Amino acid sequence: MSTPYEQTFKLGALSAGDIVQIGFPSRIALTKVNCVGPPVISSSEDESVSESESESVTEYNLDVYNRAFGWAAVKALAFIENSGLTTCCLTFASAMHELQVGDSILVAGSPVGAYNTVHVVTSIVDPYRVITDQTWTANAAGGTAVLAIPEAQHALYEVIPQQAAVSGIVRWAGNVPFFNHDPPSHLGNQRFIYVKVSESGSYRLTLGGFSDID
Repeated sequence: MSTPYEQTFKLGALSAGDIVQIGFPSRIALTKVNCVGPPVISSSEDESVSESESESVTEYNLDVYNRAFGWAAVKALAFIENSGLTTCCLTFASAMHELQVGDSILVAGSPVGAYNTVHVVTSIVDPYRVITDQTWTANAAGGTAVLAIPEAQHALYEVIPQQAAVSGIVRWAGNVPFFNHDPPSHLGNQRFIYVKVSESGSYRLTLGGFSDID
């Protein structure tokens, strides 16, 4: 038997383009996304009609995704070596890489300048090593890496189509399966859904659905 789920979240003050991570169960049928956007306060030109201010609403777009597109901080690299296929094998110094095949990562600070560019992961060796598409030229120690999935690829992880607010409110109803696509090491047992807003302000969001989907 399916179990209904519904929860309201206060997203707080956001900047345009911010993506917010929200704890949310995976393997759920998402049936409801409602969002109330911020009001716009502007001075009234006719103080005889209004006390001092008038209020209108902000129109905005809302995107819902099933994975993170970046890390909270850069991660240190221990080595960049030959993968055995004349491409680069990146070894992370201490933190697990939390990557999957196809992810883009930006390397910086390597003593081999050619490595300081975007690498695309082609293979996962273990939780600390990945092979990328960049050509190996020499072994290198040090440097950093950060997840950098291009915005053009964000649509691959959309849960529902982009929603445009009407009178400051998004109301979506449907029935789509939600599966979190973050690499397991990124989360432990926790799962998340991600929402993006196109305008600055404070937002409240309600998500609803049914768990235990087939």
